[in-house]
Amino acid sequence: MSATDGVPVPAAFAFACLPATYMDLSWWRDDWLPQALFERLRGEPRSAGWLSRFVVRTLELGDVGPVVAESLEARLLCLGARRLERLVVLAGVTLLSGRIAQILRGADRRLVKAALGEDDYAFALRRGRLLLHQARLAPTSADLGETDLADTAEACWRLGIGGLAAALQGTTAGFTRRIQLMLNMESVARHWTPLAGEPARFQRLFGLLDGQVAVP
Repeated sequence: MSATDGVPVPAAFAFACLPATYMDLSWWRDDWLPQALFERLRGEPRSAGWLSRFVVRTLELGDVGPVVAESLEARLLCLGARRLERLVVLAGVTLLSGRIAQILRGADRRLVKAALGEDDYAFALRRGRLLLHQARLAPTSADLGETDLADTAEACWRLGIGGLAAALQGTTAGFTRRIQLMLNMESVARHWTPLAGEPARFQRLFGLLDGQVAVP
């Protein structure tokens, strides 16, 4: 673990040195240790350490590198996996909000609302385009062509992961790999392709979401 500048030491240590405690279970292989046993052991301080060293070595996570206070990286390493996943979804909803707002036919709106859920659908309409404007991201960043409306939630997930990948283009491989570990392995494999656009604008979007949105 490299030095950090103004980042809470416990959070930085846990992020860099204890990945077993926060990694999504989809990354764990049963031929390493039965998953049920892994889940139990990673919650115990003594075993969490050696499990994490195994994860760092086996998955070749490498060093996190320096993290500067007030940066997006500093925010992300303090997040739990659940909050990060929620921010990824909301980033995707935001990126797709322009298109969602253009869906006027009642049957189509119901499909999209059912796919996203009431809260995320309302978020797209009420806040999405303003957040895009604040982040200086053009609605065309979310152009999906003729995506099936029933798959809108998957499209948001794909866009959110792509947006996170774009935001982290300047970070170390060790930092990025640990962030990926918090998300579903298959989703990362399928969707971790940076969206077109300036990384700073995607960083701003995630910073806005983290600062403004109440996420558990």
